[in-house]
Amino acid sequence: MRDIKMDLLSTEILTNRLRLKPVSMAYKEEIFSEFTEDITKYMCPRSPNILLK
Repeated sequence: MRDIKMDLLSTEILTNRLRLKPVSMAYKEEIFSEFTEDITKYMCPRSPNILLK
């Protein structure tokens, strides 16, 4: 059996209607603004109150 390794941190999936990209710090403001308490209710650790630079 071959050992195939994929670099998932740079893999992008693109279709006519969708682009999936790995999470990165380039999107930290967008991600932070959507991580409300309702979204992260059952996550551990809880959502942060501030975004550190």
